[in-house]
Amino acid sequence: MAEEIFNGKIASEMTLGEAIVREILPEPKYVIAMYSYRKELDQLKKRIQTLSNQGLVAENQKLLEQLRRALEQADGLEQVFQKHMEKKDGKYIVFCSDKEHMDEMKEQVPVWFGQVDSRPHIYTAFYNDTATDKEFAAFKKDDSGHLKLLFCIDMLNEGVHVDDVDGVILLRPTVSPIIYLQQIGRALSAGSKKTPVIFDLVNNFDSLCCIDCLKNEMEEAFVLFPTTYGERAHFSDRFRIIDETKDSRILFRKLQANLSSAWDTYYTAARQWYQEKGNLRIPKSYVTSTGLTLGSWIQTQRRVYSGAVAGGLTEVKVRKLNEIGMIWDARDQSWNNALAELQTYFNEHGNLDIKARYETPDGFKLGRWVCNLRTKVRTKGLDQALTPEQRQQLAELGMIWDRNSEKWEDYFEAAENYYKTHGNLDVMTKYVTENGLPLGRWLSEISHQVCGENQDQISLSEEQLKRLRSIGFRQEKKTDRQWNEKYMLARNYYETYGNLNIPLSYSINGVRLGRWIANVRSKRKHPASSGMVLGEERIRQLDSIGMNWK
Repeated sequence: MAEEIFNGKIASEMTLGEAIVREILPEPKYVIAMYSYRKELDQLKKRIQTLSNQGLVAENQKLLEQLRRALEQADGLEQVFQKHMEKKDGKYIVFCSDKEHMDEMKEQVPVWFGQVDSRPHIYTAFYNDTATDKEFAAFKKDDSGHLKLLFCIDMLNEGVHVDDVDGVILLRPTVSPIIYLQQIGRALSAGSKKTPVIFDLVNNFDSLCCIDCLKNEMEEAFVLFPTTYGERAHFSDRFRIIDETKDSRILFRKLQANLSSAWDTYYTAARQWYQEKGNLRIPKSYVTSTGLTLGSWIQTQRRVYSGAVAGGLTEVKVRKLNEIGMIWDARDQSWNNALAELQTYFNEHGNLDIKARYETPDGFKLGRWVCNLRTKVRTKGLDQALTPEQRQQLAELGMIWDRNSEKWEDYFEAAENYYKTHGNLDVMTKYVTENGLPLGRWLSEISHQVCGENQDQISLSEEQLKRLRSIGFRQEKKTDRQWNEKYMLARNYYETYGNLNIPLSYSINGVRLGRWIANVRSKRKHPASSGMVLGEERIRQLDSIGMNWK
């Protein structure tokens, strides 16, 4: 929409995770299950058969059989839906891959949903189908006491939203985070108080990269706005991930670890590829003629090297892979390519304050690359994560390693400039700087932290507090700050007009100053009628600017 309507100009960007943290969107319940695992088991069986060590073959075959039994004994989808579809007459959108896949999935309705509703209402919606509009309208209008299922193919990924949807069922495998977020977004309605359910049935044995991305966005929102959106514990019980295949995943990881012990066999195949191709740019799905899943193995080596998963990648093994042209960060292919994209962004924007979901015009996920680099530096340290040359290259571009700290410095600089101009930090709560920083709100939140009852939750360091106090920051309670702000407005009125005969309807900067003056007069005449504290000092303050108490 930003590109189509506003030429790419975005005034304010909000991630899905931030919207959930801010309670604009509801926190979903996320249920992980599987409807198909035969293919994965067959691939594992082929890998075991390629092992040259018969002892390893026997051990891994035992594990494979345990995994098969665990999957067969796990709750079927009929039990999963019966357990987690709390609203038996709810509306659910089912995403499928294509027409053939949708027809196949619809045949499973009596089995999967029989324990929820023996007579569910079934609707279909996909492009090039003349009945789609009618089906879609009927689904939205259906308020019966039956379960409502809308099967879709590339229909509701984006642009179309259905109110009152109780959940989505993901049956379409996708590696696209955009399509993934569009699909789960159909269950998230702004302002909704109910908890939608997301049934993810296509993760199989892959890592939960998409749901991890959503959790990371929520964590980033808490880091950037530690006091604005409340305590993260508030969400820990509400954003639930229910993994119905947990035991199977444990067995799978153990089997994967055992298969990784055939490292030399895979390395030999990788070296042969390098000798033939001159590189190690091996597609993830590539399998050798002997059945070795070489592409998957190369990817596993990268994940072990980055620390994403545990493994026995020794320095000797790393050196051997480097000798045959190993590319450790496959997403950007080379450091120089990513650096060139960073340079282009810097030339256009004058900084490297890159949003996590930013993509270059040619589709390079620069924001994701920067986020991963920050994580790597935070985990391993700057010296271990980057070479001296790489550190120098990024420093010359003004790389931002800690966005939260960087934003604090921006606000402090704005506060310092205000102090130099006005001689104080008596900033109205609604005050915004010329370049758009809500300085008043920032100072108000800090004052609330410092003066609050829970001193253990202060997010500022002593050094930061010391710097603020050096430019006139005062620790005031909220009531004192509100009084001082309104008194300053009254004093300015007096200096302009020579009196405090302020009309009752008079407002300035969003403050109903006339009403406030009237309330103050009333409080002095009738002390018990208001909660306002009107001591002698405040009375003297108003007397000094010509307050008329009659």
